[in-house]
Amino acid sequence: MRLLREARGLTQVQVARALGVSFQQLQKYEQGENRVSASRLFEIAHLLGTEIGFFFEGLGAVEASPPGLPRDGAAKLFAQFLSIKDATVRNEIRDLIAALASDRPCEFSATDQMTAPR
Repeated sequence: MRLLREARGLTQVQVARALGVSFQQLQKYEQGENRVSASRLFEIAHLLGTEIGFFFEGLGAVEASPPGLPRDGAAKLFAQFLSIKDATVRNEIRDLIAALASDRPCEFSATDQMTAPR
């Protein structure tokens, strides 16, 4: 939630006011100290311009969420990812990250080249 809020360039105060809660309450939501009801999560998703399913992507039935995400550059990287218009490119980046994060080794041939868009 925090990364998406920061990627949208919104402050805690702005989001809290739009939701009708204190910024302290929003902090507690973002830090996982207070649970977020389904209806509140729906409001937050709408306010941040995403689908409610965004908050559940990649979660398995037993998988726990990490205690905290790194702040250094994560919001900027996330904002840049969201700015990619081509859905195919976003999916390829997501798949690349998933492959890099997995235990299986990545295999690239000597002829594989990465080129930057011009």
